[in-house]
Amino acid sequence: MGHWGEKLLENDYARGVVRIWDTEVKREIRGIPKANQGAWVIQFYRENYFDGEMRIGSTGENAELLALGELMRSRDIVIPPEFKGTLNRVVSLELTEPFLGEWANRDARKKALLDFLEAIGGQLVADVDLDVSSGPLEFANVDELEQKITEWMESDDQLDRECPGFLKLLDRMCRAQLGWDYDDLYHEGSRQRLMLIVFFAGRWLRLPKEEIMRLVKKASKSARL
Repeated sequence: MGHWGEKLLENDYARGVVRIWDTEVKREIRGIPKANQGAWVIQFYRENYFDGEMRIGSTGENAELLALGELMRSRDIVIPPEFKGTLNRVVSLELTEPFLGEWANRDARKKALLDFLEAIGGQLVADVDLDVSSGPLEFANVDELEQKITEWMESDDQLDRECPGFLKLLDRMCRAQLGWDYDDLYHEGSRQRLMLIVFFAGRWLRLPKEEIMRLVKKASKSARL
């Protein structure tokens, strides 16, 4: 990451959340009654930033949710119970390995997380349920992703409709934490990431569809990045 501080707004993942707040939320929220602001903020971000689903599990997903929670806390906006439950799980997960080990100053990161949890009246969760997240991979395997790319190639209308979601998908996959163990997750994730990149580049450069699919197939068989 370009910037990786221990506090909840001191990382690159948080910047997108803050940018939306500064450019849109800060203006729109003025017309929302105080009692309804918390629910409105969550709904706004769910629809306009998180592509309909607030997931936990990867470093990026966790950081974005924590950034949103910190923005709400610091601006005295009541955090709805459901989102507070999500934040409880995120903090609990971030206090475990390998997440805590990603930070240069583990003690400072741990303190920032616990201080935040105390400030919002949250609590740690013993067993973090991760079934709300697909983890770092968006597709089960390269065959499933290749089928989706084929659908996009065959229908410009479908790709146009799904373009905002695709761009967020590409962003998430490029930032996904795959580790450096060169295990199955690393290889599968690297192939899926490369397939999305070459598809995007091919469309952007207006390459023939046959050439784009040739590159996608080649990426799906790549050894590793």
